[in-house]
Amino acid sequence: MDYLVKAIENAEELKECPVFHVDCYNWGGDYRPVTYGRMGYWKNHGFLVEMVSEEKNPAGACTEPDGMVCRETAMEAFFQFFPQDGEDQIYLNFEANVLGTLHAKYGRGRKDRQPLPKELREACRCRCQILEDCWKLEILVPLEVVEYVYKKSEFSGGDRFKCNFYKISEVQEPVHFGSFTEIKSEKPDFHLPEYFAEAVME
Repeated sequence: MDYLVKAIENAEELKECPVFHVDCYNWGGDYRPVTYGRMGYWKNHGFLVEMVSEEKNPAGACTEPDGMVCRETAMEAFFQFFPQDGEDQIYLNFEANVLGTLHAKYGRGRKDRQPLPKELREACRCRCQILEDCWKLEILVPLEVVEYVYKKSEFSGGDRFKCNFYKISEVQEPVHFGSFTEIKSEKPDFHLPEYFAEAVME
């Protein structure tokens, strides 16, 4: 599955980018909120993502940066930039609840993940908005973050990277696990880069 990443000049142009749908519910349960989003490459800034979940009256409690927001209703975006550099490549995970509390880390697997420095986490501009029939997440993956993790941050047309997008609640009822791509794992696990989608720069 490929996702075309359009280059945009400003945040307003994000609405012109292709829609992705988080509609693969790989692990049971009848609760499957409609969730979708867009991503664009904001020139000289980074990768801008907006996600929308059609949940009414979502609730959140976690306010600690890098806290376990995945235990309550949350949306997430994972990225593996420059995967051509090796199979065991670092990936980043950005997770946020309805309060806009951001969990942002990087590493080569589920264990031993490292948090971003405070100033870089704040540069991600994580914002959440609760509306009458849905809630929205907006997050920027700044080029400064990419540079910090990968020691390079240049992108051009035709470049490829990997990504996935999720809707989750591990503990807070109703529990659910939605993803952009199908994940073939017996147990719920979003930390599987082999199932990430291919993103292609316009």
